[in-house]
Amino acid sequence: MGRDCLWKAWHKACLNLGIKGVDLYGGTKHSSTTDLRKYFSPEQIKRATMHQTNKAFERYFQVPIDDIREIYQNTAGKELAKDEERNVIGE
Repeated sequence: MGRDCLWKAWHKACLNLGIKGVDLYGGTKHSSTTDLRKYFSPEQIKRATMHQTNKAFERYFQVPIDDIREIYQNTAGKELAKDEERNVIGE
């Protein structure tokens, strides 16, 4: 494996998908931030990805409309826990 192996694979994948202007650093940072959203709070992810400003973090931490829709569908007709320490729906 050469020094530029990962960069070449990224570049080829972007060409195949028609993606322009996304470098390896930006693309992998966005992917990491997006995936971590499933497991951690925005504050924890911001610390882990070492973002210095909210503006930079917000570029990577965008919630897709499907995720928002799922959250609201999962809470429809259920009583949400009033205790802020609990994150359990319907108890």
